[in-house]
Amino acid sequence: MLCMIVPRYQVVISTVAATLFFGGTSLLSQEPKDVTPKASSEAPAQKDPAPEEKKELSAALKKKIEEYTKFWEETISDPRKKAEIKRLDGLVDEIKEAVELTDEEASKLKEAAKKAVDASHPGWLKAGRKYMRESWTNRSNLKEDTIQRARESLSRMSESSLIRSAGSIAIQNPAIPEEQDSWKEALQEILSDEQSKAWTEKLAEKKKERENQMKTVVERWEMRQAPLLKAQLDPAVKKLKDTIPFDKDREARLLRLAERTVADAIKAAGKTYREAVQNLAPSQRELLFKGRLSVGSSVPENLENSAPWVAGLKELLSEVEYKRWEVAWEQHREKEEKRLAKMADEVIKGRAASMREQQATQLDPIVTDILDTLGLNDADEKKLEGLLEKALDAYEDSWKKSAHDYLDGLSEQQREQTIQRGYVSVSTTEEMLPMNQEVWKEGLEKLLDPEQVKRWESTKEDRQKRRRESFGNVILLKLDDVLGLSDEQRKNILPILAELGEERYLRSYRNRAFSISSSTIYQLFRNDSDQERLAKYLDEDQKKRWSIWVKARVNQYRTTPITRTSKSPEPRSDAAYIEEAISTFLYQTIGKKREEYVNYQMAKLDDIDRAVNLTEEQKTHLALAAKGMCEVEIDNIAEERNSWVRNSVGSSTTRAKIYDRLTQLSSTRFGNEAPKQNSIWTAAIDHVLTEEQRKKWDVVQKERKNFENDVIKQRLLTQAEVTLHLTSEQIQEMGEIFEKMLVEYAPDLERSYTSSTPWYYNSYYSLSFVEGIPEKQRKELLSERQFELWEKKHSPRMKSYWSRIENYHNERTGKKNEDAEDENEGEAEKKAAAAAIGKVLKIEAGVGKIQLKVEPKNLQQPKELKEKEEE
Repeated sequence: MLCMIVPRYQVVISTVAATLFFGGTSLLSQEPKDVTPKASSEAPAQKDPAPEEKKELSAALKKKIEEYTKFWEETISDPRKKAEIKRLDGLVDEIKEAVELTDEEASKLKEAAKKAVDASHPGWLKAGRKYMRESWTNRSNLKEDTIQRARESLSRMSESSLIRSAGSIAIQNPAIPEEQDSWKEALQEILSDEQSKAWTEKLAEKKKERENQMKTVVERWEMRQAPLLKAQLDPAVKKLKDTIPFDKDREARLLRLAERTVADAIKAAGKTYREAVQNLAPSQRELLFKGRLSVGSSVPENLENSAPWVAGLKELLSEVEYKRWEVAWEQHREKEEKRLAKMADEVIKGRAASMREQQATQLDPIVTDILDTLGLNDADEKKLEGLLEKALDAYEDSWKKSAHDYLDGLSEQQREQTIQRGYVSVSTTEEMLPMNQEVWKEGLEKLLDPEQVKRWESTKEDRQKRRRESFGNVILLKLDDVLGLSDEQRKNILPILAELGEERYLRSYRNRAFSISSSTIYQLFRNDSDQERLAKYLDEDQKKRWSIWVKARVNQYRTTPITRTSKSPEPRSDAAYIEEAISTFLYQTIGKKREEYVNYQMAKLDDIDRAVNLTEEQKTHLALAAKGMCEVEIDNIAEERNSWVRNSVGSSTTRAKIYDRLTQLSSTRFGNEAPKQNSIWTAAIDHVLTEEQRKKWDVVQKERKNFENDVIKQRLLTQAEVTLHLTSEQIQEMGEIFEKMLVEYAPDLERSYTSSTPWYYNSYYSLSFVEGIPEKQRKELLSERQFELWEKKHSPRMKSYWSRIENYHNERTGKKNEDAEDENEGEAEKKAAAAAIGKVLKIEAGVGKIQLKVEPKNLQQPKELKEKEEE
């Protein structure tokens, strides 16, 4: 049975291994074979893979698999342990509330929980290593670069994604923390007999609740499978009735046989599905029960060949009828195979043409780049364009083959559904790209001389170097903002950021612009070894701030179990109980935001101290002002948060469900990452600093602002460069233009982008600066090919972004849009001309009238019209 685990709102397109371990959609063309428990013998098994898929792997591939497995273990080990410790901490809180433990007893239990996680972790890793090796070993057409790309994809996964993937590995008792002796002994030691009995009863209730949840989940799954299985037998039933004469009695028996065959298949499949759900990690199973996770399992196939169906038909039909049926069904199957094959060819052909067009669009700027960089003549230009067509042909052929292989690897039912849908979900792998096709590599080598090849490679490397540095500086700005770095610290940390950015981020965006998310920084430093590299250059206060900041980012979208912590007597009414729960929740969440804000502002205080050497008294005053400033911002957030939480909980929430509902709300982020610099802080600086200190601080701020503008400018340039493949001269000229635009449009950019992340993190806003260059100037700056590329591919999308910025700018500066102004002037001129035409000549001509409008005085009247007017 194929078992798939995906977040609720994702489309199910791959197995667990492909989605979570092998880099998701980039490797969907070759899915790893399933290693989950198979169905019982009552259900038909999946068809065996082709003999060539079972061939022995080479020693090099085996080594790569072992290297990947080790890297996977190193990457996932720490996040998994943290997640399990957090889960058991929540369990301890639940025990504390259920049996009224003291804080000290709960603390001891949490220590035991950590030991239990440590004890279970080796067993979990062993299961995981086995899963990984089997998944890779059973992959068809496995290549070394496929494993390398999977490793790169794994290195970019966020901690939350790693934790989700960790939960998908089926584990047995040795790998479950609650089954460890240290945990059981701790419970016996800490809980009294009465408490142990109460908790045992609570566990029994939870077990019963889980069984009911399990029953509901399985029943719902079975209900979804029934029509699918029935649809499998419907063609066979129809063909039987067309082939064999049936009276009413035999037809009724045939329909009952079909119903019984479907029911047996559902029963067998449901058993396997239940086992798959039971093998989930507890955290994953809870998500499934809450409707936040989907576990899909394929139904049995080829029911028309299953033992119950065949046996039933042999009883129902005579020997002659059964043979006639076999011949008719075989002919029907052959006809269906041909029909599906023809449909598959048409679907793949259409999709391949679309994929080819996408590749051609992406390669146009690269071809332009080669031509402009190397200054090729017209003859070589034609050769290069012909070479590109051959590379695209080779790409299209390889994509078609991959699509056919993909369909062949699907089950019969999946293949038919995919073809009927008219869309083959096969992505482009690295080796399939036109630039990686042998025809392109060999052709380019023949076309260019060694000096040109050297220049081209050097150009590409220079561009990538600029991207690395630009990326590192953008992240450095954020670290500087959060931690308050010195010049020496910035100098030492930048190479680390550039290196990690290249390894974990930029490789996926080699030939296109990219956006940066608020979680990018943490993703760069999620491994302990990477955090140690950073911590090497931080002082103790900065390390503490970094820990708080990272913790806030890690928990950004993760639910946190909310439990009752008050020691007050049990509220008598449901309303009082719910009010206490909401108040506790607000207190906890507002407290976290307060810690985050104060942490941020203390970095600003250290920044000032480093620049002007504050006295202890000055530090005390500024620290007090910083906290007061944060309280003002917290009050604003608290009011909004209070209203939002109460509206989200709703009046219908019951006493029993209030903490579950608040736990769901705990993953929602609110407020900005940093407090607004209000008048309390600015007034304190003006009051506390001496005149000499203020001058020093002004100089530092000015230098910091210049550095920020330079980083943003380089970010804009690297985005434009990778999109249009600019030359060094163009980069220089465009940089000067961007420098002026950044100063001129700074307030408008901040206003037009309302996200808490900086506007220049967004690739569209960064690229829209090119659209902000006046068209005439842009045309002079870019080559003919570059200008055409921009106007056709990018300008239509960037116009809307830049027009919003331009409108804000005109509104702020009071400047009217020149085009609108010209248009208004034109309309005014027309009105003036119309007003000047005051006379209308009326010439009687029989029963009709001819009206002639007199031209304005400042315009030359036709001679004949003038004569008519005089008459």
